Amino acid sequence: MEVPSVAVRERCERLVAAGWSAAEMPFGFCHGDYRVGNMRIDGPRITLFDFDDCGCGLQWFDLATIGWWLEIDGRCDAAFLWRAFVSAYMPALHGSLAFCHAISLLILLNEINSIRFLLDYCALDDDRWRDVCKRLDDMSYRAVSGQLAINRWPA
Repeated sequence: MEVPSVAVRERCERLVAAGWSAAEMPFGFCHGDYRVGNMRIDGPRITLFDFDDCGCGLQWFDLATIGWWLEIDGRCDAAFLWRAFVSAYMPALHGSLAFCHAISLLILLNEINSIRFLLDYCALDDDRWRDVCKRLDDMSYRAVSGQLAINRWPA
């Protein structure tokens, strides 16, 4: 297995050092596995299910999970979908600099959590691990440089 570059660690450290603080984020009930696969969408109504990972935690992490899915899906309309989601879900966050900065780090943490899952439960060949490490390297670069797809939404 290829080890992610030292640059990934440095990028994570740079995101944290830029002033993001967990104390600034709302803490409370979280779904814990907030993604499209755990939603039933019926017209304008969305029902969440699969609450086996729920509990108290950083609520923005739930939002970041949707941002992470948009990032890895590679949709050209990711920024539009992200803006619509945030505006509908928590309108007060729209344009918040603290939220925009924290969400980049939290999206990167989602990527790291996905790798932890792969390490714990999956046997991947060397080529697949190289792909996983490349994606982490790429996502960490985009998170630090403000180039995540969700960062393209207007304030």
